[in-house]
Amino acid sequence: MSSSIRALLARAAVIAVATLGLSAAGAPRARAEDDPAKLVEEGRVRLEAGDVETAVKVLRRARDLAPDDADVGEALGAALVHLASEELERREVEAARRHAEEAVRLVPKRWDAHAVLGIARFREQAWEGSARSLQRAVENGGGDRPRVLTWLGHALYRMNDNAGAIARWEKARALVAAKADDDDEAAAALLGEIDAALEKVRREEKVEGGFEEGLSNHFRLKWDGGGEDPALGATVLSLLEDAWNTVGYDIGRYPEGEVPVVVYGEREFRGAVGAHGWVAGLYDGKIRIPVRGLASADPASLRAVVTHEFTHALLHAAGGGRVPIWFQEGLAQKQEGRAVAESEAVLRERRREGWSLPAVADLEKAFVKVRERERVEVLYAVSHLLVEELLATSGATALTDYLDALAAGIETGPAFQKAFGTTLADFHRDFVGRR
Repeated sequence: MSSSIRALLARAAVIAVATLGLSAAGAPRARAEDDPAKLVEEGRVRLEAGDVETAVKVLRRARDLAPDDADVGEALGAALVHLASEELERREVEAARRHAEEAVRLVPKRWDAHAVLGIARFREQAWEGSARSLQRAVENGGGDRPRVLTWLGHALYRMNDNAGAIARWEKARALVAAKADDDDEAAAALLGEIDAALEKVRREEKVEGGFEEGLSNHFRLKWDGGGEDPALGATVLSLLEDAWNTVGYDIGRYPEGEVPVVVYGEREFRGAVGAHGWVAGLYDGKIRIPVRGLASADPASLRAVVTHEFTHALLHAAGGGRVPIWFQEGLAQKQEGRAVAESEAVLRERRREGWSLPAVADLEKAFVKVRERERVEVLYAVSHLLVEELLATSGATALTDYLDALAAGIETGPAFQKAFGTTLADFHRDFVGRR
């Protein structure tokens, strides 16, 4: 979503500390460790050298010695912004959020403190808190920063505020376009990100512009309230809360913040998301479900689709957005209640027709490229059975270990081997050999 958090925030933090004075720096002290002025200077040097954690420790000592000195607080706050931005790049989101919150308390007028807090809250899927912090960044001097506006647009979009997202992205785009040179690769990348987001949200807004909104404990829903089913919103929210409880309990993890959901009519769904006719729902940062109408909908099928798509949302949150597609689809089918026998039957039928099972290296990219229904059925069946066998042999603890490893930034291969005690290639080979 952003090419570099550090590019957005770190330079502001370094410049701030480098240019700070110290109001209480009058009389010399016997030891440097007891002199706030010298400690601030040491913190500045450490920060410029890239030793951010030591800089923060030194500046905390200065703060202990001069708790009421505004310049010391400013120096520590700026260093904390720098530290939090680095922690975000290392996927240490909770630590980044805590340090950003401390920075905001120390330097409430700094746009970058609010911005890094907003990004941390976004990563935690706390959309309202993210939007609130990013708006404060805008109000405190970050309103001409395209990346701040871009992040704010993303937060508003996740809150189902398409109009608000469009306004921020359009402003961000105008700012980038006005300043970018022809050979500015970073600006070109940001323009590409904004243009893609605008194209997507404008297509959706043509369909969703008149939708009603509803809230439950964990979900923010938009649906066509002018349809024939006045109970549609309440029904879907109830099913979503059921999925929250059951899937969250089974996996041992829950998303943070509200999960955005949009329910469409069948035709509107295709128009808004451009999905193929065989797609029963999807998750792309929002849960999107087509429903023909409660009067004609099969309750069990609707529950299965809601549970399936919520599983995607949960895995995205718990795995830091890094869970492989085949694993997501396999676990989502397990959670929706698909029978193992059904997936086995699909594979037997295709094998009789001369089909071969997809190679492990092809699983991930095949989900993106394949469009034929029969091939998609094979991919889903293989993914389902792989996950069923993995969990049958390794258990729920291995699943949470796998998600935690991915969230921590470990590559998918080592994360899989660490959690399940085998490589995916070996497991897949044995899986194929049994068939």
